[in-house]
Amino acid sequence: MEKFKFLGAEFTLLEMQTISIYIHGKGRKAVSLIFDVEDSTIHQRMKVIYLKLGVKRAVELTNKARDNGFDLFGNFNGQYLFDDFDKPLPWPNEIEPQEEA
Repeated sequence: MEKFKFLGAEFTLLEMQTISIYIHGKGRKAVSLIFDVEDSTIHQRMKVIYLKLGVKRAVELTNKARDNGFDLFGNFNGQYLFDDFDKPLPWPNEIEPQEEA
């Protein structure tokens, strides 16, 4: 099983994927639908993630994740976390070009 180091703690791929989706502002119910698991499973997973990172709120998790390697397209430090994932994800498959002002 692949492990990732994030802010001094060790995480599984599943935990990293959960963080990546959670930082989009998706709640537990939406995340549980994406993973096709019970809401209580995501609740427990988030408790473990919060404990490992020493955070108490979603905004703290989001700030730490965004400031330390996560982007909004499923990448952590440039590595795509969803290669074999077959469910719809909360970001576009391709980055839309920015319109110039």
